[in-house]
Amino acid sequence: QVKKLYLTHLPLLDPKDLEQGLHKTFAPYGHILDVGINRDPKTKAYMVYSFAVLEIQPYHQQKNKTLDHHILWCNDTDNLIYAHFDQMPLYCS
Repeated sequence: QVKKLYLTHLPLLDPKDLEQGLHKTFAPYGHILDVGINRDPKTKAYMVYSFAVLEIQPYHQQKNKTLDHHILWCNDTDNLIYAHFDQMPLYCS
């Protein structure tokens, strides 16, 4: 099953570090098919949101973490990002 996650509240990092962090953050949730960082087309400035595309079928008997609205950025308990995908239950804060 493939899920496209829409991500916000990402840390302000260099694009290369941000992309590496997205891979590290989402590896426990499934096979990463793609990640992307949205930028302003004119200035190339980071727009503080991005996406990840995951295949969430377990591979080789490996159990994936369950996706939630709040995801630990690179396993840092002090740094949460927000994720949403179609048909995800609503989150009320």
